[in-house]
Amino acid sequence: MEIAQEQAATSRAMARSTINAERAWILGELGGDAFGSMNVVESTSQTQRGRSETTNARLVLTCKNEGRTPAWIDNIYGHMEILARQSDIKGRGNRHDGQTFGVMGPLGAGKKRVRSLDLTCSGRLQEGNVLSVYVLVQYRDIFNFTRETYLAYSIFDSKNIYQQPLPERNRNT
Repeated sequence: MEIAQEQAATSRAMARSTINAERAWILGELGGDAFGSMNVVESTSQTQRGRSETTNARLVLTCKNEGRTPAWIDNIYGHMEILARQSDIKGRGNRHDGQTFGVMGPLGAGKKRVRSLDLTCSGRLQEGNVLSVYVLVQYRDIFNFTRETYLAYSIFDSKNIYQQPLPERNRNT
């Protein structure tokens, strides 16, 4: 019985290895426009409920398929928030907290595709604050497994964007 279980475990491991060698691997990167700008804009509006302040950022998402087979990008989610300081960033982002940017479509092996993301959050960016951006790219591979790529970046002003050095916020499944 023990030998059969070991053989089954070995077979499963070999199948996973084959799938991982052949599957799509979508990697992503966030950045600014052709001039490197994130176009961070703050706005204030007056409503019946009072004054409303928002911060908007236009980012460019580049997805590249580093795998050997095509992928179908089914959805892109994005979330942005203002934090008092970089050290306030904790944990994983949540797709339900942010905006949905829809389907990007199929992406062949070795190909890349670009999409603009217009993110909005409440509040104004004050001196010393940081914009924390979290993006989730959800895709399917040829084996019809749903996969996810998570990206987390910090924006300090209209020209400075950096990937957050947090493995739990930057990962691929």
